[in-house]
Amino acid sequence: MLNPSMDAQALSALVECLQSDGPCKALQAASIYCVGGAVRDALLQRKVNDRDWLVVGSSPQQMLQAGFLPVGRDFPVFLHPISHEEFALARTERKIAKGYHGFEFYCDPAISLEEDLKRRDLRINAMAVDAQAVLHDPYGGLADLQARQLRHVSDAFREDPIRLLRVARFAARLADFRIHPETQLLMRDMVRAGETDHWTAERVWRELDQGMAEIKPSALWRILSDCGLSPFQRLSTDEHKRLGQLDQAAQAGLERRLQWGLWSVLVSEPMREEILAGLRTPQDVQAIIGLLRKHQSDLLALLSDAKGSEATELASLFESLDLLRRPQRLDDMLAVLRWHPALHAGLQAQAALVAQAIRQLADLFRQAKARDPVPAPEGQKLAHGSAIGQAMRQARELALATALRTRYPHGLGAAPQPLNDASDESICP
Repeated sequence: MLNPSMDAQALSALVECLQSDGPCKALQAASIYCVGGAVRDALLQRKVNDRDWLVVGSSPQQMLQAGFLPVGRDFPVFLHPISHEEFALARTERKIAKGYHGFEFYCDPAISLEEDLKRRDLRINAMAVDAQAVLHDPYGGLADLQARQLRHVSDAFREDPIRLLRVARFAARLADFRIHPETQLLMRDMVRAGETDHWTAERVWRELDQGMAEIKPSALWRILSDCGLSPFQRLSTDEHKRLGQLDQAAQAGLERRLQWGLWSVLVSEPMREEILAGLRTPQDVQAIIGLLRKHQSDLLALLSDAKGSEATELASLFESLDLLRRPQRLDDMLAVLRWHPALHAGLQAQAALVAQAIRQLADLFRQAKARDPVPAPEGQKLAHGSAIGQAMRQARELALATALRTRYPHGLGAAPQPLNDASDESICP
């Protein structure tokens, strides 16, 4: 094992619940195994978030009698009545049509552990631990963990095209793993055979989105490009290099939604639009991508030029962002553009100062108030709404102009001057 003493403890922790679990003990004639990702992560000494269970030697009727709850009529998966973890009956499957829905499942108490594990995607995911914490590894998953490689279990891999996306996602999660050459060839064959032509936009989005949440998102795009999948194979060498910024941002904790915003400014506009056209992208991701498409040039110019900007230009930018009602927009874009390649190492410290100055100026913009209006003469109406709006715009521009003159006389990239009482009054007229 990778670390025999620690691995034994980790495997025991996975299955210790079986010893006292009532519904599981009710399946007396069956063998229950913890399988898949939980075993893999335990051996890698990674946090185990979810456990999947495999039941060998039982039937749907016996599962129901033990208190398990069926997930669906045509799929032999049940929920534990207390923990709600998934317990699947051992099964085999047969390809009957193209796409990832084109399978026929066969479930029988006579199906063995080895037969069930053989249908799984990668060898590192085809291991099981029994109730006595014994590891069952019929296809060499442990050896692949030790070799740091992703390798398919059998030729059945090619029958489910979504597995291609899953391999790319695992490459993004397990940053020091490589894809076995035989698996690379198989993935390319799947693309050439047209198996990936039957994906749905929702499923592709879900897999890509999960990959973007991993520690090395750039690997996701590289793997999809390497296997010849359209349109990803048209990503240029320069684009792949720029996508390395995703990894730095991921390691710094940039949230997934904003990672998509960063991705959108790292690839070319034609490539971005072609890829997005094939995805069912959520509205919050569409929103940040749209904002960056419209405003990234102006913000990058500010972040890379410590001399700053005119008050009228800043006011126009803030109004365009609807800053009064949606202040989070500016913070989101600044968080994304921090990782833009245009702000190379020599500019990052300056850009951080400029970003802080922009946030402070945005606060002043939101807080600015017009001076008290002069009462209208008797018999005349008060100022029309448009006049009030113009007065507010002038007040906000004045607040920005005053702050640029008094707090940032040396530019937005320099430390701000301290406020005094006079400047306080002039900034908020």
